[in-house]
Amino acid sequence: MHEITPAWYILGTGAIGTLFSAKLLTKSIPCILLERQNTVVSTKNDACFKTLSIEHLDLSSERFEVNLSPMTDAAKIEHLLLCTKSYQSLAALQTIQHRLSDRCVIVLLQNGMGQQQLIQKAFPQQLIIGATTSQGALLTSPLNVSHTGSGPSVFGGFETSTVIPDNIKQTLTDIGMQWVPDIEQRLWNKVKINAVINPLTALNNCQNGALLSNATIYQKMLLLCTEIDALDLAFNRAGHTPTLELASEVAAATALNRSSMLQDVSHKRKTEIDFINQYLQNKACEFGIDMPINKQLITDIKTLELSYLDKYSKGMKYDYE
Repeated sequence: MHEITPAWYILGTGAIGTLFSAKLLTKSIPCILLERQNTVVSTKNDACFKTLSIEHLDLSSERFEVNLSPMTDAAKIEHLLLCTKSYQSLAALQTIQHRLSDRCVIVLLQNGMGQQQLIQKAFPQQLIIGATTSQGALLTSPLNVSHTGSGPSVFGGFETSTVIPDNIKQTLTDIGMQWVPDIEQRLWNKVKINAVINPLTALNNCQNGALLSNATIYQKMLLLCTEIDALDLAFNRAGHTPTLELASEVAAATALNRSSMLQDVSHKRKTEIDFINQYLQNKACEFGIDMPINKQLITDIKTLELSYLDKYSKGMKYDYE
């Protein structure tokens, strides 16, 4: 008798959340999307369903009927893939805390650093797994995603003693992720890359490739990378790789892409600057390292946010999608 595979719940159905939902569904792995309230009701067992579609890298398309579950439901969650924005993470998880089983596995597939420690502290009973991806995705409309670029996706435990169950490892491997023993180092490198590409493209309203082709932007990129490298070395990170090398490689590989921060600014949304550049700035303060370029970028992004984010100060709800 075959064991029934528990469903994976997805919280945060933006571009990456929708892409990885499609990856699960492509492998016939049960997948349920969490939403604030039911919007489409089916007669099937009084459940809610929507259609999720993906355009693959080869331009072929697939459509899936996907189950929805209101965040207020009582059904327990054993496996959760969290793909919300970094600044939404803790609040989003607290909203569904009543649904998380004590043995729930929570995979944090997000940009930024800092939120992972907050979540570990708030949810000590659950198994927290870090993950990051370089896959490219564009959400053309809700639950309609285009896979725009290929890149590595990795996951791992935050403690050397963390034991990730074999079935979890297998599922994540099946959807194209690789286990690594140094997930914090991988997340740190991703933050370094994002701290360069995201604010520079957002402030200059340009695709990633312009960082390398525009002399003025490239000069600022060089100065910023030098600052980050000084912090990187002071932080005694194992396996130091120059930030310029990392950021240039990604910028070239995703030359036609628009960074997530540029997309946030374009859609007048809150950015993840606090968990990317501000995270680095806070670490720099701890080590007494001056990062004036990074500090100015933070100020510029937050000034830009303030020009359109009055609605957030008036109680606008978080967009978990």
